[in-house]
Amino acid sequence: MRSAQINNEFKYSLYHLDETIKDIYESSLEPYLDATLSKLKELFSTNDFTYAVNGEIKIWHSKQERYLDLREMDLERVCWKILAHVIYRKECTFTEIVGKIYRDFNHSTDRQNIESATEIISVMSQDPYFNIIEPRNSDTGTIKVVNRILISPSTQKYLNELKFDLPLLSKPAKLTKNNQTGYYTIKGSVLSKGKHHSKEVNLNHLNRANSVELSLNTDVLLNTAPKWKEKAGESSVDRSKRLETFNQMNMECVELYAQLQSHNFYLTHSYCERGRTYSRGYHVNTQGDDYRKAAVELAHKEVILP
Repeated sequence: MRSAQINNEFKYSLYHLDETIKDIYESSLEPYLDATLSKLKELFSTNDFTYAVNGEIKIWHSKQERYLDLREMDLERVCWKILAHVIYRKECTFTEIVGKIYRDFNHSTDRQNIESATEIISVMSQDPYFNIIEPRNSDTGTIKVVNRILISPSTQKYLNELKFDLPLLSKPAKLTKNNQTGYYTIKGSVLSKGKHHSKEVNLNHLNRANSVELSLNTDVLLNTAPKWKEKAGESSVDRSKRLETFNQMNMECVELYAQLQSHNFYLTHSYCERGRTYSRGYHVNTQGDDYRKAAVELAHKEVILP
């Protein structure tokens, strides 16, 4: 069961997207990527950080600091992360990609991180990976990034099956450190997103919660349906987008429930910054909406007599 779980993590989890896309495209994109990395190396190797203000020569210290950091970075890894996201999304905003990678830089400020992310994406746009569409030519009035890399049917099938981290089919790995998740190949944190720290937290409680074996109540799934909720004052465009997301999630849930109905499974848990425990899961969650909560029950039941 553990090997099946590991296979599922590689097959379905977005966590492994970067390395899988690299495995698929490395041989075909290597010549272009070598050229891109050469351009980046040349750009970041400059030692001229001077600029003039009213005839006075000054040194751009923050840029100098950034470039010194970038010379020590694994820029190839950053490039593959950008490529993986562009291939996965096919079309997205420039801001979205910057947000995806800016935390990979270790500069003094987020502003410097964003500047480095922007420079690398701009250099990559000179090679045949993607097009950058300016706001005046964009249907959304934003800077858009559009994939140019050919996606084969088999790769598209893989991309279509990617989801948020799914329930585990085998007992979660024991948590011994704060940077673990309970999954066997997926690293992260026992704290909610953006709140990670290395201070002591009660891992025993999370391990106990993670070890509870669960199953799906098929009667609930077959005889009820998720409820669509209207929002007062919502525009027709926003309503249409929200309805599309609602229908997409329900379709994905049907597929997942079909896979899980004959299996017991486990959910992992985390702490928020106030120490409250939350189950992790998008399609299956004990703290989701009414429909999804009602479908989850204990795998091992015990009759309690009055």
